[in-house]
Amino acid sequence: MGPLTGEIAVAARGPVAALSLGAQAGLQAGGESVRVDLDGRLDGVGRALAVERLEAVARNETLRLLAPARLDLSDGVAVDRVRLGLRQGVIEVAGRLAPELALDAVAADVPADLLRLIVPVPGLSGSIGGQARLTGAPGALGGQVRVTGEGLRLTEGPGRALPPASLQVTVRLGPAGAEVDARAEAGKGGHVALRGRVGGGSTTGDSALDLRADGRLDLAALDPLLSGAGRRARGKADLTARIGGTLAAPRFDGDVRLVEGAWWDRSIGLVLTDVHGRLGLAGDSVRVERVEARAGPGSVALDGTVRWLAPGIPLDLTVRARDARPLQRDDVDLQVSGEV
Repeated sequence: MGPLTGEIAVAARGPVAALSLGAQAGLQAGGESVRVDLDGRLDGVGRALAVERLEAVARNETLRLLAPARLDLSDGVAVDRVRLGLRQGVIEVAGRLAPELALDAVAADVPADLLRLIVPVPGLSGSIGGQARLTGAPGALGGQVRVTGEGLRLTEGPGRALPPASLQVTVRLGPAGAEVDARAEAGKGGHVALRGRVGGGSTTGDSALDLRADGRLDLAALDPLLSGAGRRARGKADLTARIGGTLAAPRFDGDVRLVEGAWWDRSIGLVLTDVHGRLGLAGDSVRVERVEARAGPGSVALDGTVRWLAPGIPLDLTVRARDARPLQRDDVDLQVSGEV
């Protein structure tokens, strides 16, 4: 985020046991302006702060305190209950913040497009919720975080026509790292699951990965992306993969199997049916292993390698045709046999 700079003005009036406070802050964080206003009452004897009003504004979004909250400062920092509103979303936090965490948090109905305030993501619609229980020191956190997303849909580019998706992610934190269990579903029969461990107890680039991904995509779900250009795909793509390496340098091993496939391109008259084969994942490469299709009375086949994570994406592919008539046009009758 970068350094935090700016000005803070604090006004205090009254006795030490019931000090009326007002604070305003105009800050800069990562090139973005943040404004914070707070009103409350400080008990300097009992070491407690009652927050009566809190409002924070950043990127034209406003986070508000929905009900008065009490902070106990007698032994670190503990909150009785903080209830915050962000548009129609509600976030509740209770527990201890310092010297160590023993914190419970719940979020509900948070608009998905607010993720852009935290991470660079494309425009999204839908809602996000979740629960978290965190314990321990900042460098050795334990507990569990669960996030759900409903009605998630892209709002920008061709992807906005894709069907909405749902998401469930559970992360269990411990001394040896984080256990991950995630599942996403979209459209008719489309799903992907990710399970395993992110080691090292942190999210740094050196954290070791030991994850397994499984999923299925019904290629008909791609119609919103393809139909505008006169193309159509059918069939199933089944994914089975292991993800190793580190966060900074992941390694993929597994395969994608194509079954019952077909491809049409009306702009050139291309028709391929009975598409099937395997794409092998190994490190930075995808191995195309005998992907075959019917082309009229004949067939075409594709073999080779694409190094999809290497600079420049080098490839080595061979196309073989045997009595293939891939074009269905009145003005062209093309029959192909040979190798490229």
